[in-house]
Amino acid sequence: MPVFQQEFVLLFHRMPEEDDRQDHFDLMVQLPGQPDSLATWAVAVTVDLKSDSDFQVSAIRLDDHRAEYLEYEGPISKDRGSVTRVESGRASWDSVVDGSFQLRLESGETWEVIESGQRQARDDPSVVLRFHRQSEP
Repeated sequence: MPVFQQEFVLLFHRMPEEDDRQDHFDLMVQLPGQPDSLATWAVAVTVDLKSDSDFQVSAIRLDDHRAEYLEYEGPISKDRGSVTRVESGRASWDSVVDGSFQLRLESGETWEVIESGQRQARDDPSVVLRFHRQSEP
């Protein structure tokens, strides 16, 4: 049974109309031993943690974000749009190996999240996140 010691948040990031980038979701998970830093992935499609089935999404690994985003909703400085909380809860990092990870998110349901897929290059931020709904104990 995992011990959920970190927090996570899923934000909808609405971009300004004049920005070329598309609206997206940001999955942010508190890093073990670094409570002020959030590992962050931008996901272009809906991440539905109320889903009844497993799913996978393409994501871009972003630079770590400040922990303030665990609670913040509203406009982002420098006209970078605004964020709205979609989901939040507790997280448990099961393993981190060579930059890949496996973690669990708990927010009503428990999800195992695994980063999978080979990156084209070491500095390529593109990954696939696989979400597997955990069975009831």
